[in-house]
Amino acid sequence: MRLLIGGGGTGGHLFPAIAVAREWLSRFPEGEVLIVGARRPLDIRILEESGFPHRLIFAGGLKGMSLWRKLRSLLRLGWGGLQALAILGAFRPDVVLGTGGYASAPVVIASWLLRRPIVLMEPNTCPGAANRFLSRMASRIALGLPGGEECFPPGKPLFTGNPIRREIERLPETTSPGQDAFTLLILGGSQGARAINEAVLQALPSWSKAQPPPRIIHITGEGDLGRLKEAYAKWGIEAEVSSFIRDMANTYRRAHLVLARGGALTVSELAAAGCPAILVPLPSKTGFHQFMNASYLSQGGGAFLIPQKELQSRLAETVLSLGSDPARLQEMARASRSLSKPGASQHIVDLLFSVTQRKSEEPELDRRSG
Repeated sequence: MRLLIGGGGTGGHLFPAIAVAREWLSRFPEGEVLIVGARRPLDIRILEESGFPHRLIFAGGLKGMSLWRKLRSLLRLGWGGLQALAILGAFRPDVVLGTGGYASAPVVIASWLLRRPIVLMEPNTCPGAANRFLSRMASRIALGLPGGEECFPPGKPLFTGNPIRREIERLPETTSPGQDAFTLLILGGSQGARAINEAVLQALPSWSKAQPPPRIIHITGEGDLGRLKEAYAKWGIEAEVSSFIRDMANTYRRAHLVLARGGALTVSELAAAGCPAILVPLPSKTGFHQFMNASYLSQGGGAFLIPQKELQSRLAETVLSLGSDPARLQEMARASRSLSKPGASQHIVDLLFSVTQRKSEEPELDRRSG
């Protein structure tokens, strides 16, 4: 049983791929997995650390680019498609999973050309244009969050949940992180979130007056590391500032409240970990899916949704208000966990296996009909 997974460009596309790969080999110990990612530094680092066999192809996005950059990206995508065809021809997978991101489209299109069974993952509540187009080539679509069923051909979508790291999914349900000091976890994503960082810097004078001040765990991009460390020290606030944390399960366990964007994987991890949150979706048109993801958690009672344009005026007071109300945080934590979808990796492997079975029955059905 050979599984090929195509996806990459962000951790939100690679970590689910790794989670499914682990479950596949747990289910089929004699099976094989090959992950195809984009030729980007983040993909290289994550895939090398995963220990799974992997290949890298040329790929790139098209949104928000100048005409010249779009033409260059199209050339890269074409070359990436040829690379994907060669990889598929050599590996000969029984089934292909597209997890989204730059590397997904060339792999899915190449798989369709070679008549390999395809399952797509759509992590967001509101599907993007790429997956809507690729859904015509797929046998089934695994939905990470509910709400996108009507955007795909009938009979193809199935709500499976987003695959998350096993150690996060296995976090025990607790009513409190068990720390005296209120701890705020700030997630800026792999590239950092400049607007969130600016709002945090504006909030520091107010937070420094709290007794005691909140404790901060801040994950940000390399560009703001020094500036943030200096600001926290200036205002006497205890803070751990870094560009990347490997042990996210323990980091979620330590947090009373999380400040983050509205990425699908982030929303799913927050729900699985039972973390109350303040979510700040990207304000651009391409970030509408983040607004819908964040709305899923906020409407269910697990998070506050603050538009980016209101963040600087509301952040300081919202954090202090929640930090002084442990009962409210516990209520939000329970609501957040109730919105999680446990066992997503297992559900997706079930879906992948069902597609391979259906494919293996096709010749027999053809003979009977003949």
